Amino acid sequence: MPALIAKYMPLETYMQDTAEMFEAVLKIVESRRFVGSESTSQLLIKTLLDFAERDDHVTKVYEWFSQESLCEVAFTKEIQHQIVKTIFSSTSISAELKAAALERMRGIDDSD
Repeated sequence: MPALIAKYMPLETYMQDTAEMFEAVLKIVESRRFVGSESTSQLLIKTLLDFAERDDHVTKVYEWFSQESLCEVAFTKEIQHQIVKTIFSSTSISAELKAAALERMRGIDDSD
């Protein structure tokens, strides 16, 4: 994927667009317009996590992990796993915080 992006889209453009999409989806989630539709709400959270690439966005994701929901949307185990993957993909979150997140995830889901 990075090779495709480098060839066809400047990295700065990609990062800016990704950040803008994160902010746009976050606004939709915060509006709580789709809280009544569990599937739509879950999809919005998953999409939000997919766009979390900037350090400040990953920091927000890390903070959300200590909660059980975001804007009344409950985190499923799948979403919690995705949160941990997002945390581990970050270079700005320390190894200690990553280990703490993994340990918390083990308490939530010990099947891995």
